[in-house]
Amino acid sequence: MLVSISNKIKFSVCIILILFYFIPDLHAQWDESELRHLTRSKLWSSIRMSGLQGQQGFGASQTNAEAGLMYPGNSISSGEWFTFWSSEENFVGNLLGMGIGPYVRSVTRPDHSHGEGTYILIKADNTKIISHSGPRNTTPDVIPLWYDASAGPEYDLGVDDLKSTYWPGSGLPQPPQQPVEIHNYDYHRYVGRDNEAEEIIIVKWANKTGITATKKLKAWSYQKYDDFFIVENIFEYTGDTDGDGEADINDLPVLTDVYFAFGNMFSSSHQGETWGKDPYYSWGDWRRNNPPAQDDHYKYSGSSGYEALIPENTPDYIDKKMSYNYDGNYPLSDYDDTGEPYRDKYVQRNTGNEQQGQSENQILSYGFVGMAPIDYDPSDGFTNDGDAYVAPASLEQPSRCKWWPLFTISSKPLEPEASAFSDEEIYNMLTDEDEFGLIYDDPPRPDALSVVGTYVHYQVYGPYTLNPGDKVKIVMAYVGGSAADYLANEGVYDPRLAPENEWARSLDPQKFEQYKFGERSLFHNLSLAQEIYDLGYDVPDPPPDVLIQDLYHNANGHLQIFWSDQASNAEDPDYSGEEAKDVAGYRIYKMKIGGAAEKADPDEPRYDDKLSADWHNGPYELMDSILVGETESSWRKIITWDQERNLYRCSDGETKVGAFDYFYSVRSFDTGHDDWNGKGIAIPSLESGYSAPEQRMNTGYQPGYIASEETDNFEKQVRVVPNPYKRDGLHEYSNTIEIKFFNIPQKCVISIFSVSGELVSREYHDQASPIGSWDQQTIKFAGDIAPGIYFWVVESKLEGEYEYVTTEGDTLPPVYVNSMGQIQKGTLLIIREQ
Repeated sequence: MLVSISNKIKFSVCIILILFYFIPDLHAQWDESELRHLTRSKLWSSIRMSGLQGQQGFGASQTNAEAGLMYPGNSISSGEWFTFWSSEENFVGNLLGMGIGPYVRSVTRPDHSHGEGTYILIKADNTKIISHSGPRNTTPDVIPLWYDASAGPEYDLGVDDLKSTYWPGSGLPQPPQQPVEIHNYDYHRYVGRDNEAEEIIIVKWANKTGITATKKLKAWSYQKYDDFFIVENIFEYTGDTDGDGEADINDLPVLTDVYFAFGNMFSSSHQGETWGKDPYYSWGDWRRNNPPAQDDHYKYSGSSGYEALIPENTPDYIDKKMSYNYDGNYPLSDYDDTGEPYRDKYVQRNTGNEQQGQSENQILSYGFVGMAPIDYDPSDGFTNDGDAYVAPASLEQPSRCKWWPLFTISSKPLEPEASAFSDEEIYNMLTDEDEFGLIYDDPPRPDALSVVGTYVHYQVYGPYTLNPGDKVKIVMAYVGGSAADYLANEGVYDPRLAPENEWARSLDPQKFEQYKFGERSLFHNLSLAQEIYDLGYDVPDPPPDVLIQDLYHNANGHLQIFWSDQASNAEDPDYSGEEAKDVAGYRIYKMKIGGAAEKADPDEPRYDDKLSADWHNGPYELMDSILVGETESSWRKIITWDQERNLYRCSDGETKVGAFDYFYSVRSFDTGHDDWNGKGIAIPSLESGYSAPEQRMNTGYQPGYIASEETDNFEKQVRVVPNPYKRDGLHEYSNTIEIKFFNIPQKCVISIFSVSGELVSREYHDQASPIGSWDQQTIKFAGDIAPGIYFWVVESKLEGEYEYVTTEGDTLPPVYVNSMGQIQKGTLLIIREQ
């Protein structure tokens, strides 16, 4: 279609007027739009209504509020994750009165990116216009829009589980001001339409380019397909610049030289760099750019001259077009810090960043992360999408791969960011139109072979020519990988045969030699992302999730885990008749005790007390399994059918009181099938997932003793733990300075005195537990107690009738107990570093 010059000019004038009259500040700004978290796979990410993925390049974004390509997923302190996994109403742990909030890994929080962004670049009568959502922040022209899933291909997907925002017939009265989140999974049953992702989050936004953007993030927990998520990016030339759904001028012109770019602030060393002393360590990412963050490696496998970390793999990786990142060695440190191995001699003490369960030489930045295209060619169609799309001028995409050094928080950005450069400058920087001009003195290489440091990188797609109403689709995959994933799981997806995970491998004595296999894991997982896409998202269904319905400790402090047998009646939609009822039984896994405190030297002592919530990703070990129809497991016999409660019960007789947070995962497994979907493909027995919050105890349970007549009558000796207390990771409880008192009456007073007899602190204990604690605060709240020897006195304040519970959980008749005024006393020692 031919368009007159006058129409082009009208379009340009309209855009310019919108910029000056409707947008008060042309600089990029903090993005305050609502966000949601993609947490179904092992690789987690956050997404805003504006299209910005992951974190933002500001300090407030780095405080566990968003998931920045978190691998493996851990915990988040904002949005629906906090609401549904940490609130009293919805989280089973708090429902049972444990009062546990979200766990935050402050030392090795596994984020691999500080933001992922999308750029739209157009030209109208030689006026260059850009809009971007991330990777650091969002240009102020971006207007979030509500995506109507009921009118899209997702109309029949989703369940109402209190967390999702769309399901068939949801009938929300007003468009919620947050992304559309669809959960295509449920407890104890298969979903109806299984040729889609298990979790889908969709955002849509208008902007000053007149190209409306839609982004669909898709994730799976299938154990074969849980190391990545796929992003479907759709761009439609609507002419809508103000978000009202209408073109802002008549006779929209044809747009030529249109580009779309995806930018990432990868930083794999971020996971392990905060624990050490300056000048080499401590917050070495973009905030301060200290040296440890300058040893990350950035590679693009599509560049000429590319060589893989393991050279023999190079021919297999070249055509994958993967941009990826991994931690390297900082040459000025006196040891090889590849993977950020923990070294106690470099720890900064008393800052909250010191040892919290890490072992000497444990690799803390073991992960690899990357981004690669899955599909951008419309000639053969897109998966589950019948719309028509426009192809780029050339199918050799991305047309450019760009890199810029990442600036510190107080410096001017060097990458194409709207607070530092004009629209025309950014357009030129990303498309090389003014490569040898004065805009940027040292333009980055379009085909960087390998870059070391802290960088922002971009893949640029285009150019496209768009008529009004035309659409472009670019499907990308974000992928995680590690040596543990490759060595333990390549081709083996049965956790009983390959129990190791990232945590286990990071402790292994061979970890340094094996670290480079994370690259193989990364590209292997990319091939699986391509595989599930090419299969139309239709793969053999693992059996459904199992909900842990109750969890408590008995009188001996042993945990009891309960779940229902509802999944036994689930029917696999890939089969019919009796074959469809393929759930064969249940397995329960427990996080390995001392998993984070394993020693490379087996002769070195192991301190299980170092295990903490910081390490709840595993490794998980199989405790027991039971077949459908059995009333007691035939293996370890710790799973039984509780006839009275009509639930399965697993009794863990190995739990320790007051020392650990315990984490469990109950998974169903199926029978396997000789022929999947009539394709002549045999499918082995599959197991439900374990990576998503819905599939495990995401915050742990710390068992305690239930009060007994014996402890209430002071018939047991009071024990003080730890004694002596010292902040060395060995003589302390993880992540707390508490000192605990065992075997005390459920009503008593704990008093602490100095050697001169002065009252230092007084704690009032009044709960149905024989365990109390002191946080080392003085009675005057003057700060932590000084080091030295102290006397403690426990005085009972208990008199009256009390009910007690047996080891089996039965309530005994009330008895009269009177220990009022009785005391026990002793000494404790507190050691501080000088």
